[in-house]
Amino acid sequence: MQNGESGQGTEDLADGSVKVPAITPKIVVMLTLDELEGRARSHGITQHGFKLNATDLGQTLARARIIPMVLGGKGELLDIGRSQRKHPGYMRLGIAVRDRGCIVPGCTMDPERCNIHHIWFWSEGGVTAVYWSAMLCDTHHHDVHAGLIKVIPDGGVPKVILPSFIDPAQQPVRNNYHMAAAV
Repeated sequence: MQNGESGQGTEDLADGSVKVPAITPKIVVMLTLDELEGRARSHGITQHGFKLNATDLGQTLARARIIPMVLGGKGELLDIGRSQRKHPGYMRLGIAVRDRGCIVPGCTMDPERCNIHHIWFWSEGGVTAVYWSAMLCDTHHHDVHAGLIKVIPDGGVPKVILPSFIDPAQQPVRNNYHMAAAV
């Protein structure tokens, strides 16, 4: 039986008579935000000498269940990779402060009534990171997954691209309702 939280558990011996403590290893890789976003000049190198850009390196680490941790300028955790799907409270707070509610223009839903959306869909290898997250109300969250609205990170401040029948120019936009309410 394994205990994933502590990394410790027990394993039955071959004869089943004695249990021996076992430690499940966890590897943490520290990255800067530039490295994570692929803007850095650094890269990974495989044992056979193949160079991996930051994006490919991040995906390889995720498949190997290696947890990349990205820290902000004050040491705050900005990215926990694929170690967990749900955003911890401190990440949710940061996203709520940045977005102040649903980011779709015209929506008045406040942060308490919004979900945190993985811009890079979790089901497609996305990560739990402030950069790759946005606040959406239930309705607009469903619209994104139905393909009606697209969310983009746009340098860490998420924006939406509305359907072409609403915005033929398909320009990234952001809700300003919450900003106006804060003034």
